[in-house]
Amino acid sequence: MTHKILSIAAALIAALIMTACSADRTPAAIDDSIAEIHSAIARHDNARAKKLCDELSALPQGSVSARQYAGISLAYMQLSECEQMDDYTAQAFQCFRNAYKANPDSANAFFNSVVGEDARFVQMLQTLQQMIDSPDRGTFIDTEDHYPANDTLPSHEHPQQ
Repeated sequence: MTHKILSIAAALIAALIMTACSADRTPAAIDDSIAEIHSAIARHDNARAKKLCDELSALPQGSVSARQYAGISLAYMQLSECEQMDDYTAQAFQCFRNAYKANPDSANAFFNSVVGEDARFVQMLQTLQQMIDSPDRGTFIDTEDHYPANDTLPSHEHPQQ
């Protein structure tokens, strides 16, 4: 009987701790953390940025929006470039997928709005997605190398104009 009471008490304490830890992670607090991540990256404080990314990535699904996952994903990609760490790319990709799970339209809107240097990160993540979701995973082909240019096709394959 004492063992059951202790088990229940331990479970309640763990639940309270988890609630307290996630209670301060309101959408606005998450947005502030994402802004702090990008600020840390700009200051070359990659350890701080990584710590914050990891904390936000560990939050339960449903507490992080698609837009927020997308922002975390880009931060991981920036860290990946700075630190040359493949696990950052894997974490970026997981956040990328979580963004689409959370809200595909919002994720699309975010990633389509990315311009400048960060646009290449979006392209990399989309390419990874295509490669992983492809039924021919092991046979990804670069179309430029595989298919001839249009001007080298026989004339009967070009539409008549």
